[in-house]
Parts: sequence; C-alpha cells; structure tokens
Amino acid sequence: MNNHVCNSSSEFDDFKNGSTEALQILFSRYHEVLFFYLLKLSDDRMVAASLVTDAFMTIWDRREHIEDEIHF
Repeated sequence: MNNHVCNSSSEFDDFKNGSTEALQILFSRYHEVLFFYLLKLSDDRMVAASLVTDAFMTIWDRREHIEDEIHF
C-alpha cells in the first residue's frame, strides 16, 4: 500500500467536507516533500516555505474540486 495515500476514503472525504484535522494529516504527510522540492527549485528556504503555505491554502480553498488524494 502506498504510504502517501489516506488510510481510508473517509479520511479524504473528511478533508473534502472541511475537516481541519484531515487537512493537518495531509499537511503532515506532504509538506516536507513539497518543501524540499520547492527549495531545490528556489534555493531559498523562506520562499519554499511560503510557497508550501500558499499551496495548502489553495488546496483547502479548492478541496471540493479534488476528485481523490491521487489528484491532490
């Protein structure tokens, strides 16, 4: 089983339905990978951190349009 995918479809459904706890789980799962990817592109820790924050804010705002976690 892929460790990056939610343990259950209900967990991702909770996120889509506005659960901030589910958002925290997804943030914990993905922020480090995204941060280091953006750090490699920007070579600036503050820029990378800001972009991660912006990305998760956008994901939160558009969560109803994400079909499943694979598209996350």
